[in-house]
Amino acid sequence: MVFALLLVAIGSLPFVGYAGDVAVGAAAVTESNQAVSFKLDVLPRLMAECGICHQSADPHGLLVIDEDNAYNQLVDVPSYELPSMKRVSPGDPQQSYLWLKVNYQYLAAGGKGWGMPILAGGIRDPKFKKAIHDWIEQGAKNN
Repeated sequence: MVFALLLVAIGSLPFVGYAGDVAVGAAAVTESNQAVSFKLDVLPRLMAECGICHQSADPHGLLVIDEDNAYNQLVDVPSYELPSMKRVSPGDPQQSYLWLKVNYQYLAAGGKGWGMPILAGGIRDPKFKKAIHDWIEQGAKNN
């Protein structure tokens, strides 16, 4: 029960926007050409929303999402569930299993398992989804 409540709380965390965004009230205005930082914009939310299951004690999908492992286990690494597709294919969100999982499009690509994050019902924040997409599209840099 506590686990479920924690996941619901994590799924409702607001995403302010990319590092350097100009905040306007509770919203953020982002320039379309702004670089996305893995360490500032993507990793903290991946750790908050995905790290509870993808942790070193029992790494679901053989993926650990923490500061030490996430980047090297995501970028240019074959997916556990669909080895013909990389978890993150730099520059190509549609060929990145991570992107397909968070958008529940993985089955059409031949994947299996569940959409992510499973217990939160997916990533609900469109700004965070955009950050993931743009980070991949911008080359999935370790910045």
